[in-house]
Order: sequence, then structure tokens, then C-alpha cells
Amino acid sequence: MSKKIVTVEVTRYYSKTGTVEIEVDTTLVGEELVDYLTNDEDIDNMFEKAIGDTSLVGENTTYEWQDPTDSNGGTL
Repeated sequence: MSKKIVTVEVTRYYSKTGTVEIEVDTTLVGEELVDYLTNDEDIDNMFEKAIGDTSLVGENTTYEWQDPTDSNGGTL
């Protein structure tokens, strides 16, 4: 009985989610609010701490296989 090599690539995606509550002036709206939230160094540090304090969560796992002998493959 002859044998061949088939490869299977396994990929798992992970994510982290953190929540930060930020008190802002009521006059900050629209683009001004977006600019404040994206450009303030202290807020960025809060975001990084929130992400750093959470655990990785396994999300989706994909299995892709290839049979080069028969030029075939797909997803399991």
C-alpha cells in the first residue's frame, strides 16, 4: 500500500476585550470627541491597561487541508 503526505494547517484566532469608562465634557461631540478619545495619551494608557488586564479568548478555529499529490484541498 503506497502512502502520500497531506498537510493540515490549523489556525485559531484570539481576541481580548476591555471596557473603559471615560468622563468627558458634554460639549465634546462628533469629530472633537473622536479626536479626544484617539489622541489623548492618558486615555490611550487606560485602553492599554484594560486590554492588558484581560485574558485571551479563543474564537474561531479553521482547518485547511491540502493534498498536493491529487491537487486537492479544502476546509475541514
